[in-house]
Amino acid sequence: MKKAAAILQQSDLSFHFDGFVEGDDIGAGTVDVIVTDGFTGNIALKTMEGTSRLFTYYLKTALTSSPMARLGALLAGPALRSMR
Repeated sequence: MKKAAAILQQSDLSFHFDGFVEGDDIGAGTVDVIVTDGFTGNIALKTMEGTSRLFTYYLKTALTSSPMARLGALLAGPALRSMR
């Protein structure tokens, strides 16, 4: 892998090769494509899916926890929809 990375970094191909990325780069948009083996890729995908579901659950729970929270959710509705 290190040899392949070195070859790609030195090549004159029509794309930019960033090399090895960290886990937070996946969601940050640092790169457009990540190449990984099936096992590691599946773990990353399932982790992102689970985190997304958990975040959505906690957000819905918080925004419906009281009348004031529901009012805040109503006011924040357009921003939350754009975030989705």
